[in-house]
Amino acid sequence: MDGNHPREALGELVSFELRRLPSPLRWRIAALRGQCYFSLREFLEAQRLFGYALAEKPVLVPADQSLEAMLLRLHLGAASRELGLLNDAKEHYEAALKMMNPSTSLRHVAEAHWGMALVSFELARRAPDEGSQLQTALKHAESARTLYHAIGDELNAASLTCEIALIEEAAGHLDIARAALQGILASWRSKLDQPTDNTPVGQRNKKDAANVLSAAACYLADIELSDGHYDKALTYVQQALEAGKQSYILRRAEAAMMLGRILEAQGLEHPEQGDDAAEQAFRQAIAELEPTDRLAAKIHAHDLLGQHLLLKGKLDEGRKEIERARQLSHFVPKFSSAITPENEPNSVS
Repeated sequence: MDGNHPREALGELVSFELRRLPSPLRWRIAALRGQCYFSLREFLEAQRLFGYALAEKPVLVPADQSLEAMLLRLHLGAASRELGLLNDAKEHYEAALKMMNPSTSLRHVAEAHWGMALVSFELARRAPDEGSQLQTALKHAESARTLYHAIGDELNAASLTCEIALIEEAAGHLDIARAALQGILASWRSKLDQPTDNTPVGQRNKKDAANVLSAAACYLADIELSDGHYDKALTYVQQALEAGKQSYILRRAEAAMMLGRILEAQGLEHPEQGDDAAEQAFRQAIAELEPTDRLAAKIHAHDLLGQHLLLKGKLDEGRKEIERARQLSHFVPKFSSAITPENEPNSVS
């Protein structure tokens, strides 16, 4: 994993049969395998292995394994969050934070606060005490951004600025959110245009810059959509889509969903236009997400398409999409200490 080659590392780790390993070693190997799957964005298998490792881990671990125990909680929180298991994720992030001390890497502390910010923000959308959850999300996001600034990680600090803008938008502070995101656009557009080395590191840096730029543009489109400024929203979402071509699947899917929402809003005001580009945008998001384990995003995309089809009077198609979203929600696992090594994978997928 040190060389950032998770598939190669996994090929080595699966040669160990978990049930035959000594108990003190079993949880550590399972956790390493889980991290490989997480790096490969195979979140279901990652969460299963992390859960197994947590169940196998002794209550008291040797001092020289305390970092691994903390990272297990941190990684299980991240995998649970990716699968939409927000309460489980919150529990694991809080446990990881409690296990940290002054010698803990600031990067790990920042990662835990960032995870808590994301979870609290999502919970705020569902909870009656939304204001309290938003304040919690903002506090954690600002702590994470401060820590990333402290270690000179401007990329993640910029990503946190985007997250903070989302929280401010949800709190109704649109001007604050808009100004922050416009600042990110202005500063990171030039970074994306800069030539980079044709090396894995250079290409990764370019992808990460595109990721920040696409996110900022997409969130600005959301703000303008909320204000009913459809032309501005379309301008920003086109920037998000363009940057997304050089970024990651989730960013492209989010931009496509945002485009669909804008076109849908326009269509409701101008039904005479007839051409249903919104449906095409929602279907594009679903196509982007299809080969991934991004279950929460998949559910959201199918639900958006389903609701849109219902609005257009395509009742049977709409109900099928909403049913698909419901079916996907059943694939999200609930953590259980009853996970057994008999279910371990036999090969790298």
